[in-house]
Amino acid sequence: MDQQETYTTHCVWQPHSDHTLAMDCSDPRFPEARHEFLTRHCKVSRYDSIFVPGGPVTSTLANAFCYVDQERIRMLHSLHTFTRVIGIAHFDCGYYKHHHLSATHADLQKHQITDLHNFRDTMASLTPGAHVKVYHTGPNPDNFIEYRRIF
Repeated sequence: MDQQETYTTHCVWQPHSDHTLAMDCSDPRFPEARHEFLTRHCKVSRYDSIFVPGGPVTSTLANAFCYVDQERIRMLHSLHTFTRVIGIAHFDCGYYKHHHLSATHADLQKHQITDLHNFRDTMASLTPGAHVKVYHTGPNPDNFIEYRRIF
């Protein structure tokens, strides 16, 4: 009989929610900074998360994949009654580089800002009553990751 592997964390079960949805890119360069930002700056520790390539933009596009994301967001909102939605786009995003092959970093950021405006409008319809905050993140001149609120 195969022995089952079990790992027990040092975390105690907490049944409450902060009624917050965080949507960000799944880029592996940012998870520690994102968690610090959400817990220290935004003061949320029990948030629902959707981390997918491209982050917030995936909820705004008109295709079958994005429709599924929108339905997940509606379902989560109906279960957890979000009061806040936090959308984060980041510097040097592979999703944007893939979809805008010849764009400069400045052009990519312009696309992201436009998409973040669309994200805010989309979230207003998917999560009625929730306050939407949107950020752009990347390294500062000292190479620390900073989050700049867009709106």
